[in-house]
Amino acid sequence: MRNRLPTITGRGDIVGSVQARDVTARIDPGLDPIRADLPEDYHIEVGGAVEGSRKGQQSVVAVVPVMVMVIVVVTLLMIQLQSVSRTLLVLLTAPLGLIGVTALPARLPRTVRIRRHAGSDRARRDDHA
Repeated sequence: MRNRLPTITGRGDIVGSVQARDVTARIDPGLDPIRADLPEDYHIEVGGAVEGSRKGQQSVVAVVPVMVMVIVVVTLLMIQLQSVSRTLLVLLTAPLGLIGVTALPARLPRTVRIRRHAGSDRARRDDHA
């Protein structure tokens, strides 16, 4: 059983220094005419080392955009701050700032939030006068 479907598995050994993906690349196109003649619910699929390699590659490719973004952000910070220690300081304290900006105001009582906003409006009016 494979994916809860009845399955017939064909296996073979590779002799010499040939890789499984090379053998699969040569055999797979020859199976296309057979695949075309199969009934709708029947399939010929590649398994083994080639399938495992595809699954592993998919998991790596899923993370690549995030890693590229992290590398670009860190590089830009290092260029802007011109110091590795300053960059590390920013990266280590940024999560603390996000916690204070997002979590703390939500936990404050409503009256404190209203007074805080009212005070900031009053300060703006005083600056313009």
